[in-house]
Order: sequence, then C-alpha cells, then structure tokens
Amino acid sequence: MKYGFIWDDFTYILNNPSLAPGSNFSNLWSAFEHRNADFWPVTYSVFWLIRNFFGSDPIYFHALNFGLFLASVVLVYKLLTLIKVESAFLISVIFAVHPMNVSVVAWAFQAKTNLSNVFGLISVIFFILSLRDQVLKKYYLASLGFFILALLSKINLIFLPIIILSYLMLVQKRKLISAVLISLPYFVVSLVLGLTNTFWDAGALPTPESEMILDPSFIHRYFLIGKNFIFYFYKTFIPADLMFSYKKAVIDYSNPWDVLPSIILTLFLIFCGYKIFTARRLNTFYSGIIISFIMLFPILGLVEIYYMRFSSVAEHYLSIAMIGFLFAVLSLIKNKKFLYACAVFPVVLSYQTFRYLPEYSDEETVMLKTIDKNSDSILAHNLLGSLYKNNGDFKKAINHYQKSIGIKPTAQPYFNLATVQEKIDLWDQARTNYEKSIELNPYYPPTYLNLGGVYLKLNKPLVAINYFKKSLEKDRNYSPAFYNIGYTYEFILKDAKESYKWYLQALQISPQNSLFKNAVQRTEGLSQ
Repeated sequence: MKYGFIWDDFTYILNNPSLAPGSNFSNLWSAFEHRNADFWPVTYSVFWLIRNFFGSDPIYFHALNFGLFLASVVLVYKLLTLIKVESAFLISVIFAVHPMNVSVVAWAFQAKTNLSNVFGLISVIFFILSLRDQVLKKYYLASLGFFILALLSKINLIFLPIIILSYLMLVQKRKLISAVLISLPYFVVSLVLGLTNTFWDAGALPTPESEMILDPSFIHRYFLIGKNFIFYFYKTFIPADLMFSYKKAVIDYSNPWDVLPSIILTLFLIFCGYKIFTARRLNTFYSGIIISFIMLFPILGLVEIYYMRFSSVAEHYLSIAMIGFLFAVLSLIKNKKFLYACAVFPVVLSYQTFRYLPEYSDEETVMLKTIDKNSDSILAHNLLGSLYKNNGDFKKAINHYQKSIGIKPTAQPYFNLATVQEKIDLWDQARTNYEKSIELNPYYPPTYLNLGGVYLKLNKPLVAINYFKKSLEKDRNYSPAFYNIGYTYEFILKDAKESYKWYLQALQISPQNSLFKNAVQRTEGLSQ
C-alpha cells in the first residue's frame, strides 16, 4: 500500500478535474457529459469520494484495491462452494496469490476491475440463491441490481448473461423459453449499458490512421483471438516473464503458429458446446473453458480497446476469468492425493508474486522493468520520457522519446519531444516536431495550441492566433485556446478590447479558473 501512482492513475485519478475537491458529483452520472474516458460512474464516484474526503495520497487508493481484491477472493470461494466445486478452496487460494493479479491490486486505476468483479460475483451468488427457494425470490432483484453496478464500474462482464442462460438450461434444466425469460433482464442491461459505452466512446477523439489500434480486417482479428486466448490460458498455469506491457502480436498468415490457435479454438468450442448441449448436463472441463472464453471474449481482439495500441494482451484482463481455466483443469484430476499435491502450486505462485510485486512500487521502476523485458515498448519509453521531463532530466527524456519514435513514429512522442525542446529553447526543432505530430494526428487540440505558442516565441503572433483557432476547430470548448488568443491580443497586439472578448469566453467555459478570472478583471475596464 506504500506504492505510488503509475501511468493513467495520474490522468484519471490525480489530475482528473471531474474528481477535484468541489467538483460536481452529479456530472459523473450523466451519460451526455463526456468528462472521462469511459462511462463508469460507479468507479469514478468511488474515486471522487476518496479525493474529496480523504485526499490524493496513493495509500487510500491502494487500500481500496487491496480491500476489494480480498472481497473478490472471499466471493470466489463462496460462489464455488455454492455450486459444490470440490476444489473451491484450492482455486480461491490460487486466485488470491496469483502473480497475474499483481497489476489488479498495485495499479490504482484497476479499482474499476475490482469493483466490477466484486459486484459481478455478488450478482451471480444472489442469482443462484434466487433459484433455490420461493422465499428467496427477492434475491433476483438484488442480483440484477448488482449486475448493473458491475457494468457501471467497468463493462468487462457484459457477456455474463450468456453464462446465466446456460446455467438455467444445463444445471437448472429449464426449458428454453423459461430460461430466456429469466435471463432476459440481464441481456437488456448488457445491451443498454453496452450501447451507452459505445455512444460514449464515439464522443472521444477519432483514432488517426498512424495510431490504428487493430488491423480492421476480420480475418486478422479472428486469428488474434486464438493467440490471445492461448496467452491467458498459458499464463494461468505458467505465469513466467510477467511485465506491464507485452509485445504487440503480429499475425503472419504463412506461419501455422499464428493461424492454427484460432482454428483449433473454434473447433474445440464447437465440440464443447455440442457435448454439453447433447448431454444436457454441465461437463466441468468443457464448461470451465467456455466460461473463461466468454469472460475473456471482449478483450481477445475482435473489438478495439485503447490499451491494445500498445499491447495485444494485459495481465489485468485475465482476473476472474482464470477461475474457469482452474476449474476446468482441476476437474481432470481424479486422484485425491494428486489433488492435494497441487497445494504446492499456490506456494510457488506466492513466491513469484512476492518477487514481482516490487516492480509496481513506482512508475519509473515498472517502466524500466518493462523495457528490460520488452525493449520495444513505446508505452514505457513515452512514460519514462515524461517522467524524466517532469524531473528536469531533459537529456534522458529526449532519449526515450526518440527511441519511441524509432520503434513506431506516432504523434504522441513527437508531441512530447517538442514539449522538452520548448523547455530548452529549441524553438525551430519544437515547431518541426509539433508539425510532424499534427501530420500523424490532426485531431488533438493541445498540439495546435502548443504550436501556436511556439510561433509566439518566434514573433509571429498572427500565425500563433491562427493555430489557437485551429485547436478550437477540434474542440470548441477548449478554454486554453480562448485564453491564449486573449493573451496574444493583450500583450503582443496591444488590443485590450479584443483580448477581453476572448478571455471572457475562456472564463465562461471554466468559471473556476483563477487565471481566467484575473485576465477578465484586468481587461474589463480597458475594453470599454
């Protein structure tokens, strides 16, 4: 719990204006206010409460994660005992000490994953209880409510209704129409919140071609699914060479090892489904594999996720989906003595976790360790560059940004490199790199804003204003651009009346900004 923030913890927790003390809590719940990266109001509400009542010390967020993870371990055990899984305790212990869960606990923003897991597990437990006795029908509504909370924390359990429908048909032996009617509200919730998140993502900035997350072809994504699924299965039982960001998968259609996994997986899933539904009973091995596949499906590569621009897989995506893998494999062990011998496995995992955990102690450590294992990680190079820039070590910052550009020339490292060059008065080089950043990503308002600032330094105020206005074409509510135009008119072009108009617009967008307030007060009288 003494660990610090890493990567997007700074963006979505520490420096998030929608969580700042005094910010409007209700805005977090508006599906029409695009204030955060995703529509996860439960997660952001928890963060808001911590920041507003306890502060921004990382210890509070790590304590939250640790508590939620412990709760999920207990709930996993409760669920497995409820459905009479013989190895429930062993599976729960393995889940608790598994090194693939280090990032879920040590990365503050992963509270979203832990919240979703806790609410999802409670939902399933209440659902099973609701089917057991007429008196317990009240648990059905509780189950549905917790499922809604799970999806409002993170959308990863969106396919849980498929598992619920299968449970009704194969374990409860319900007829199809009965099973569909009981599970229908869960499908409706998934559909509504899935569409809400899709609408939310549509409001984000477009992804430029230079930063394409996944190959748009279906065949590429199909073959990616098999490779990623094998990765998660393998890491469940042999969690070696773990790292924050893995190499991005490349599909070579001429390489059997790239195309066979998806073909074999497809045939295997069809076989599993056939065996289960023809027998009309839940075979533990087949069902365990299918459950893990359903849980992992949203992140296997068919649909784009932001993190996939850096890596096709991520350790925190596995999470409770590993339960299905463990359930499946342990069900094959019929010899009790051999099953008891498997108790050695958690001991080995605990040792690996103990060794791996310190890598997440702070951002510099986790990124340096990542580069040691994956020297082509553009994410790690960019983050280290920003870290060193903020610490004033501009030489190291430039080195990492240039390495990132050498690996894959995208807009972000060019932008970051230009910000460092501004700090050491290399204005012409900064201008060139901002222009290259715009060429690669023409949608990002701060690039136009910063380029305008460079032109101010080069004594070209009219060109600067032109770029400030271009940033407003990308985001009409981008208040810094209004302010910079006002600043240029006030101090460079000596037009107080015109500057006041622009300052006022900046203040109307950001009424709490003291810099904007002072500018309006300073020029109000002069504009008469």
